[in-house]
Amino acid sequence: AFHALRKEGGVLRKRAEAAGAEIDAKRNRCEELQRLKFGNLVDFDLLDEISGASHGDDVDLEATERQSEHERVMTGAMKRRDGLKDDLMALTDKNTTFLQNIRKLSERQLFLEKELSKKKIR
Repeated sequence: AFHALRKEGGVLRKRAEAAGAEIDAKRNRCEELQRLKFGNLVDFDLLDEISGASHGDDVDLEATERQSEHERVMTGAMKRRDGLKDDLMALTDKNTTFLQNIRKLSERQLFLEKELSKKKIR
């Protein structure tokens, strides 16, 4: 078990060294490109500090705008939902009235058929 762990540790160290070398190569390439494009290296930490304050305000403003837009959309959707509920209730009432009329007419038809049947029998 100890031998396997030691072997695995060696493999992991080799991978870490290879990854470190790859990172160094990419960092050098990045610095080379910065020098070609800007004439010198760009201090990204300083750039982040400078833009961080204004960027935070921009993010807060955008979040507030999105929240306001979301609330406006939700209010409109809720109004539409309430209107549709009212329409559904009105149609349900109308349908109920129709069904009641059908029931009354069916009862009347049955009564008339019975009366007609009685007259035919006589």
